[in-house]
Amino acid sequence: EPDGYIDHFQSVHAGEGEETGGGAQGSDAIWSHRWYAFYNNIGVTGPSFNKYGGVRIGNTNLWIGDYTVEPENGGVGVFAHEFGHDLGLPDLYDTSGNTGGAENSTGFWTLYSSGSYGSSGKPDDGIGTEPIPMSAYEKILLGWSNYEAVGYQQSASTKLGPSTANTKQAQALVALLPDKKITKNVGTPYAGSSFYFSGSGNNLDNTMTRSVGLPSGSPTLSAKVRYDIEPGWDYAYLTVNGNAVATSLSTDANPNGQNFGHGITGTSGGTWVDLTADLSAFAGQTVTLGFRYWTDVAATYPGLSIDDIAITGQAVDGAESDPGWTYKGFVRTDGDIVTSHFNAYFAEYRTYRGYDRGLATSPYNFGFPDTMPNWVEHFPYQDG
Repeated sequence: EPDGYIDHFQSVHAGEGEETGGGAQGSDAIWSHRWYAFYNNIGVTGPSFNKYGGVRIGNTNLWIGDYTVEPENGGVGVFAHEFGHDLGLPDLYDTSGNTGGAENSTGFWTLYSSGSYGSSGKPDDGIGTEPIPMSAYEKILLGWSNYEAVGYQQSASTKLGPSTANTKQAQALVALLPDKKITKNVGTPYAGSSFYFSGSGNNLDNTMTRSVGLPSGSPTLSAKVRYDIEPGWDYAYLTVNGNAVATSLSTDANPNGQNFGHGITGTSGGTWVDLTADLSAFAGQTVTLGFRYWTDVAATYPGLSIDDIAITGQAVDGAESDPGWTYKGFVRTDGDIVTSHFNAYFAEYRTYRGYDRGLATSPYNFGFPDTMPNWVEHFPYQDG
């Protein structure tokens, strides 16, 4: 569409990708990724008719927003993997950051796990030269699979054809299950039985707002807050009429171009601390008071908790009731957050044909890192 932005931009860098060791640059090499350029400038920069951040290409009227970057020696696997991210597909390998080589069962079954490093298994072929294709999950997300679905506690009989072929038979079966409910504890209140919580995740712009009448004179807001926010990248704000105001915990330092001004970042050390703000500029007015939590696309931190909000010593809200706040992402909680998640079994018939032929040659293991670091063992995925 004529929105001023290149639909898909791939950049190929010199040298080896950090994800495969980085070559001479080692940990200073570029890790292949998909990103959005200068997303913090959304609403500020961009084509005159569509300011959606990004970077301008020279003196042209074209801009780059979504992009991927891969190494010059990269196999087709890394290019296919990152392009799929540009289409909205998630990673399926363990991205939790756990130490000790955390893994899950997706393994070499899919392009969005180890399958992106698929190969023929021949000594002269590098990893990633013949990647394993997407699993049923990703294909269904993109509308690329002819599948059948069975509801929870329903019975059905179906015959699957090979997942890599488009036949009269279904390519996948989805057995639907009840949504999976996960309870996560985000801490205890400062006082009473409840507090406000910002939510935790990537790409957040969560708020809670309400109308408050401020007294004349020199009104001061105080609150108890507990926070653990990605330093220099994610920020929390106290807002008045939609604009951030300075607080005793805020900073205007902007090392990575992410701080909109008066942002709170870093950590309170796991404890409740005092937040204060001078609201004299709004004395005698009825204002929209709010808290905002903004995060970028990576590195999830716990977030912001708020309790015992007061103005000039008079309690406004101890979070024990719900006095008119409008929530967008924030919640009032006792500390236990319950979320629901889609849940299902996906079944496929995988064979050594088409792009799935790599299932017979691709899986590998560097089993002797100390004595033979370049020795790799290949083994097939098979029954038994």
